[in-house]
Amino acid sequence: MPIFHKVLQQTESGNAAGGTSQREGNAQVKPGQNEFVSSFKSMIINVAKPLFDQLAHVAKARGYPATVKEGIDEKENPFYAVTFIPEVGATLGASTPNECIFQLKALLSEQTIECTSCHDQRAGKKGVRVMKSDLQSINQVFLEAEIEEFVTSSLEAREPT
Repeated sequence: MPIFHKVLQQTESGNAAGGTSQREGNAQVKPGQNEFVSSFKSMIINVAKPLFDQLAHVAKARGYPATVKEGIDEKENPFYAVTFIPEVGATLGASTPNECIFQLKALLSEQTIECTSCHDQRAGKKGVRVMKSDLQSINQVFLEAEIEEFVTSSLEAREPT
């Protein structure tokens, strides 16, 4: 059973008892960054993309809107993100604070990876976590654990109190 299907099923059981787009433009890569960017893209293709796609697929199957996005930020840092709203019938882009986002970004100036988990962006909530890591630390086991925590936190943040 896919890991995210299990998390969604467990959380929903407890309560009951991603199209790809890319910003246009060419990043200006400085000497020495080519290898880092290439390694980041390889990690995305081989590790992150399958997990992000799986999460988006499972979320959509549950009726949650979800998308996977690849792009380049205003500082020319490449990123890859999965976004979903744990609410049946919601619309992505209609209310950004309701969106749950898990993003990996290659910080070119530092040659590190920024991992951002926004499980609750609503006013008065403290549902954003940012951490930095070296590229070698971003592997299948790490991402599965981080995304599982992200999905669990996203769903728990929407539980009625």
